[in-house]
Order: sequence, then C-alpha cells, then structure tokens
Amino acid sequence: MPKTRARKMPPERDVLREGLADAAHQAWIKWMAPLASKVGSADTRGISGETFHTGMLPEALVDLWRRQMATPYSELSPKEQKSGLHQADLYIHVMLYAIHKLGLRAVLLRLSDAAKKAGDSELARTLCDAREKIK
Repeated sequence: MPKTRARKMPPERDVLREGLADAAHQAWIKWMAPLASKVGSADTRGISGETFHTGMLPEALVDLWRRQMATPYSELSPKEQKSGLHQADLYIHVMLYAIHKLGLRAVLLRLSDAAKKAGDSELARTLCDAREKIK
C-alpha cells in the first residue's frame, strides 16, 4: 500500500475521524479486556532477563495495554492515537464506498434506522430530515 502524505483535514472531518477513532478505541478496550484479565500476575524471567507474566507476554507490554485500556482516547499520546485514526480512515472509506454503491439517500436511511435501534431518536430525525432534502 503506497504511503500517503498527511493532509490538513477540515474541521468537520476532524470531528468525524476523532469520533470514529474514539469508537475504535472503545471497541479495542472491549476486545482487549477479557484477554488482559487472563494474563497472570506471577512473574518469570526470560533468557535475556526480561520479565514475563505467566501468560508469556512481556510485562512491559501488558502494563502498556492496561494503561491504554484505562486511558480515554483523547488522553492517549499522538503516537498512540495513530492506530485509532487509521481505523477511522478505514471506516470513512467504507462509508464513502457505501454512498457510492447505494446512494446517499439509502445510506442515510440505514443510518437513521441504526440510530433508532440505538435509542437516539433525535439523531434518527436529523438523518431523516437530511434524507428528505436530497432529491
């Protein structure tokens, strides 16, 4: 995959990217929590002197993951936020592809349905209103 140059994003895209990156971080926490709880706390020494938990993961890595799980996305370092932003860019690509294939009205309808199921009637109404404005 070719490298792309960093571009200054308009504020609207920043809100979308940051929101999606935060959602990606929350999903990672939900995925990681059961795994992190399985790692033992008894330590052993590796051949080169590094400390391992009984789950055979380096202690420093487990400590890093636990700290990141306890840290809101907005408080992660810029380097740590890159993973979430990468996920956000993938989500944006999927949304743009869906708009291209299905049309904006169809995507807005699906988003409105999802908002209703999530119990956000205000967002569902806003999406329906936006859909109605598109010919």
